[in-house]
Amino acid sequence: MKFSIGSAFLACLLAGGVESSKDASTKGLSPSEWRRSRRFLMPANDDFCSTFPYISIGGSSPYDTNGATAEAGEPSPGAASSSTSESQDGWYSFDTEVQNSVWFFIDVPGGVTSVTIETSDDGDSQMALWEIDLEQESCSFDAITREIAANDDGGDRFSPLILCARVTPGRQYAIQVDGYDGEVTSGEIRVTECLLFGDCSTDYSNCG
Repeated sequence: MKFSIGSAFLACLLAGGVESSKDASTKGLSPSEWRRSRRFLMPANDDFCSTFPYISIGGSSPYDTNGATAEAGEPSPGAASSSTSESQDGWYSFDTEVQNSVWFFIDVPGGVTSVTIETSDDGDSQMALWEIDLEQESCSFDAITREIAANDDGGDRFSPLILCARVTPGRQYAIQVDGYDGEVTSGEIRVTECLLFGDCSTDYSNCG
């Protein structure tokens, strides 16, 4: 499904995104100089506005946080309400700071009201799902309207798993994948439709 976005927002994406204020003080470089020096190392989807990688419902994409960074003002879902890996509303309190994230986007088609997002990686990563509004005219984190779900270690080994997150047909969502404690990870991320039988956030048996 296609959607329309503000012309300035689209131009920003095609131009490589907005300039972020990466912390370059220890390198003796200005943020823009630092970015130019790192450009060949940074993943194409390192910055929220730097690219437009879409995953369709039922689709998947590889990811790699090697060379990824955190942007100034980048949101974190914060600490989960529970210290268990099943928690779907935040990350472990030991490390809620974003350190080397990459971004993906999904468009929710009609009839889909719940999605599962799973990863398989070679390390320890954490993930968050955000609702976004791409109708605005500028490209920034202001496009994020609310957190939908977040998880750390709910999947295989130390992979995150967002299970049966409620979504709205016709809306757009951003997926943020970050390495726990800055760990570099790579793997695959997959988005599937979920049949919701109850409150999945408290009972995994309600999800199918």
